[in-house]
Amino acid sequence: MTVLVVVQKNNKLVIAADTASSLGSTLKDADHKLNHDKIIHYKNTWFALTGFTMGKIMLEHALQDHGKDLSFDGLSNIYRSTLKLHKVFKDEYYLMTKNGTSTQAVESMQLHMLIANSSGIYEVSGDRNVSEISKYWAAGTGAHFALGAMHASYNRYKDPAKIAKAGIEAACRFNVHCQLPMTMHQCTLKKL
Repeated sequence: MTVLVVVQKNNKLVIAADTASSLGSTLKDADHKLNHDKIIHYKNTWFALTGFTMGKIMLEHALQDHGKDLSFDGLSNIYRSTLKLHKVFKDEYYLMTKNGTSTQAVESMQLHMLIANSSGIYEVSGDRNVSEISKYWAAGTGAHFALGAMHASYNRYKDPAKIAKAGIEAACRFNVHCQLPMTMHQCTLKKL
């Protein structure tokens, strides 16, 4: 499982994640898994993923093979790009899209992503709903702990890295499926 966070403050963006993965009750930490970073950097964009662990390698390959047709600057471009990615995931990587509920409106992408780049911070849910985030957000099993810590820290710190760190550390302290060390990446927001 996982915890992912994004924070925007003082014209800076931060994206961070824990490094543990689990299968059932077995936890694989950063000491046992060399490819433990849950954040992908592609061109000027960082993607943090929760969901099936194969999602990271699927997205990495899709970006390598189809990245020229994708744009992640802004809500509308992200939506269009996730539609294209979903088709690639199904056609080339055999993504299973049924989740067993009759109320599902669209096929699930089976991934939940937080995205950070110079245009802002975004959350993409499994059904490809895209939300633009104004200050901070978290995803994954430790998200509620991270959100509480970032809420308590947001007005206290000027540096978004300190806010993100507080969120990841709280999730790793109180959620059994999250574990340090964390990975963190930063960029500068475009001035409007």
